[in-house]
Amino acid sequence: NMSESSTPAASGAAASDATEPSPKRVKSQPPDVVVAVGRGEAQVEFECYGTLLSFASEVFDTMLSTNMREKNTHRIELPDKDPEEWNMFYEFVENSRYAKVEDGTRARILLPWFHEFQMTALVDECDDALLKEMPDSWPEYNKREKKETFQLCHELLPMTSVYDLPKSQKHVSEVLDIAIMYDYNLFDLDSIKNIIPLLKSNPMSIRAIEEFLPDHLVKDADGNDIPRQLQEEKVKSLADNDLLPFLIHSGMRSKTVSHAKNELQAVVNALPSALERRLPNTRRMPTDETGKIDAAAKRELEKLIYKRWRPGWGHGWGDYGNLRSREAVGDMIQVPISYRHDE
Repeated sequence: NMSESSTPAASGAAASDATEPSPKRVKSQPPDVVVAVGRGEAQVEFECYGTLLSFASEVFDTMLSTNMREKNTHRIELPDKDPEEWNMFYEFVENSRYAKVEDGTRARILLPWFHEFQMTALVDECDDALLKEMPDSWPEYNKREKKETFQLCHELLPMTSVYDLPKSQKHVSEVLDIAIMYDYNLFDLDSIKNIIPLLKSNPMSIRAIEEFLPDHLVKDADGNDIPRQLQEEKVKSLADNDLLPFLIHSGMRSKTVSHAKNELQAVVNALPSALERRLPNTRRMPTDETGKIDAAAKRELEKLIYKRWRPGWGHGWGDYGNLRSREAVGDMIQVPISYRHDE
């Protein structure tokens, strides 16, 4: 609500009480302000009540109560706005007690309006609506949910900074911190640039990315971890440096490749036992036309298990092509047959 000194003269008795005017009482008078929304042929003029605009927004109040053009012409120009969005926005001017943001879809449309016209209570309501779209935490297993949550976080994160949405920003930051630690392979250079602003204000985000930073930022000359406070100060000092996203991205890519190699090594080491588990008794062995065990096939499999597919990088891949049924064995042990040692 506006104070008496900042209330436009046209607001009359309702404004003198320093309380929100009754829309019914105001509407008993003719509209006294034209709001022109849009440009050229797409422009639409709306007849509005200056008193309601002034009580809804300090920006409108300044326009209509000080020595500005809008006060003298009783006309407000909004050339860069959408007329349909104005209709939605004006609901909150006319019926501030009853109009609700309701959901994230409406919040995305109304948030730029509420922020520009300094309607802080409604900005907070948009913050709550967007927060409801977010899951409680980062999904653990479901890849589709991870992808959807990741995309939503990176859609909302810039909005939380531009429009000052503290609750959504805090939650998005917490979810992304977990994603950085456990699903860093999802991050590309653009998404890393998106999280850089968090490093200026959120120590947890700095801790999440520290393992991807060059050693000189997190370790001393002897290779020991430097105090956490000093780490945070170093990272914050680089937050505006264009090279920082590239450093983080490089660290993430290196760890992704290292992790993939470790997983592949584990697969290689497990191949012999995986085959043995598939052949626990004679019923699993290949048979000839009479139903008897194919001795030649048995010997070939035993040779493969005990001689050719030894654990480690030095053995095995070169003999993969000798299998008579590469695809069948590949499916059996669930290893892509296109892999080779150099990959």
